[in-house]
Amino acid sequence: MNWLDIIIIGIIVFCTLRAYRRGFILSLFSLVSLLLTILLTVQLYPVGSRLISQHTNIYESFQSSISNTLNLEEQLSGSQTLEEQTSLINNLPLPSTIRESLLVNNNREVYDILQVNRLEDYISGYIARIAINILSFIIIFLIVYIGLRILIRTLDIISKLPVLNSVNKLLGIGFGLILGLIKVWFVFIIITFFSTNGLVMIVFEKINESSFASALYNNNVLLKIILDLSKNIL
Repeated sequence: MNWLDIIIIGIIVFCTLRAYRRGFILSLFSLVSLLLTILLTVQLYPVGSRLISQHTNIYESFQSSISNTLNLEEQLSGSQTLEEQTSLINNLPLPSTIRESLLVNNNREVYDILQVNRLEDYISGYIARIAINILSFIIIFLIVYIGLRILIRTLDIISKLPVLNSVNKLLGIGFGLILGLIKVWFVFIIITFFSTNGLVMIVFEKINESSFASALYNNNVLLKIILDLSKNIL
């Protein structure tokens, strides 16, 4: 167990204890609100990604920064066989989920979509697209979440929920665990956005060192949704 495991466990325990105090009804309400936020975000963030790509120079900035950070130009001088490309991608200092996505999409169809011809431009362009999708997901998520919280407070919905009791509190524990897990996944998404940053790479080293943290990261449903949908909005 390392310090990252302690932080993750701390988040989950905090959410569980908070859910116990709030009880089943309030915890269920919070979970439903969070799931509704995620559902709306999944539907809306592709629009945000397109707006960012088409009306800003963020994509170009990300692509250039990623290429420089990963030193792609020097590593990819000359032509490479498919086996050499696979080996190079597998050795990139990136999360395993992104490396796997790079390998799966290393084909002419995706090259044409990204309007690239070189492996260097494909890698930097593909990661830049993922970064924009993550950025859009985070922005839309926060907007929807804050909007729902304001609506709930305005309608005074929470005060109308049933009074808590002992059984209600015990049942809240299960929903607290789920809420904690979703929040850890969301933090992992933010970390993935900064995955080419040197300091953040230390976090990924700790993730790889821990079977607990790596299991949570590699089974991050939210990140997998983003990566899967990235194929459709390239």
